[in-house]
Amino acid sequence: MQVLSYLAAFEGLVEPVSIESKSAGAHTVYRIKEIKGNVQLYKFSIGPIEIAITYDSMTTGLVVEAFINLPFLPTISVGKVGGSLMDGVGIKLGYKGILSGEIKVAYRDGHAYLGYEFTVAGASFDGELQIF
Repeated sequence: MQVLSYLAAFEGLVEPVSIESKSAGAHTVYRIKEIKGNVQLYKFSIGPIEIAITYDSMTTGLVVEAFINLPFLPTISVGKVGGSLMDGVGIKLGYKGILSGEIKVAYRDGHAYLGYEFTVAGASFDGELQIF
């Protein structure tokens, strides 16, 4: 994803979002958004974690998948869940003692939010951002 992020940035597809973390101070999340009809695809890069969210605006159904990108290894899926945006969905994250935490997608006040709190190889990330 790193190479694609850099290439997409030149095309104006990647949007950096500054997030104030509760525990670790400010960090930057990179967001890519693509809309095809009633299906919306969002990708977020938070440290070595990539989160892909597919949302169907007609049914309010969504699929959330999380990946970890580690040096010298291929991208690894660490969780996937489907459900309704109105009910909210969450994934507990874990991978071989390197990754622990969770991500959640919830609907509140007319907007969808991505909340996350995880630790990767000793580095902590937490925050919340508006998806749409």
